[in-house]
Amino acid sequence: MTVLLALAILGVSQIRADNIRLGGSDLLGAKLVPMFCEEYVKQHPEMRFEIAAEGSFGALPDFLAGKTDILMASKALDGKRVEPFEKAGIVLKRVDAVTAVTVLVVNEENPVGDLSLAQLEGLFAGDHANWKAVGGLDAPVSLYARNTASSTYRDFQLAAMSGRPYAKGALKLPGGESPGMMVVKDPNGITYLSPLFARQNGLAVIKIDGVDPLGNEVRRYPLLRPAYYYHRKDARAEVLALVRWMSASPEAREIATRIGFLFPEEVPR
Repeated sequence: MTVLLALAILGVSQIRADNIRLGGSDLLGAKLVPMFCEEYVKQHPEMRFEIAAEGSFGALPDFLAGKTDILMASKALDGKRVEPFEKAGIVLKRVDAVTAVTVLVVNEENPVGDLSLAQLEGLFAGDHANWKAVGGLDAPVSLYARNTASSTYRDFQLAAMSGRPYAKGALKLPGGESPGMMVVKDPNGITYLSPLFARQNGLAVIKIDGVDPLGNEVRRYPLLRPAYYYHRKDARAEVLALVRWMSASPEAREIATRIGFLFPEEVPR
């Protein structure tokens, strides 16, 4: 998904060479960062932005080539992915962006409202193929997941499934919203979403070990994951100013909190 704020929001006729270009995870780029840029441009009307939210790792070639100024990453880059930058003599700086909450949802007709992490693992790994095994109705479990191109797919596998493979019948879907849309139509469905998409009609949020991911005790929730911005150490001043604003300003904090993200310092270490 590509969002051209210079065109869509400001109505200019072309993308300028000095635009700030952001690419990477749709966790950040689908909604949060466009909202940040809309607010930022009110204070800095001369600024223009180009946002391509097509996955953390898919954006790496353009970031390496200098075609992207800020990488939006839903997980920290490991040594393998940093190595090409080091070989090219490029020094990267990592900035804490927000902490994302992974929300489990079922169809609103499903009576199951609370799962342990062990039960959750059993569902997505295929140990429990019937809802009856976790206190639900006698009905088959329909699993919906992100596709393998999404780092969320792997992050959930590590955090909630002890790294085990997904059950063979799990349907893998692109985009952060589409799994939830499928569960709305399927009384036996379950998936994981961001808080933004978990609030849609037809879905019911699942507590994990008694903790509501949309409640006041979210900081005790077991499925939290940090997201990051990366930029070059020698990035131009406009890029550095935007990163500082997105990661530390009161305006950015208010926007992030409103749509279900946490700022890093709000999460216990």
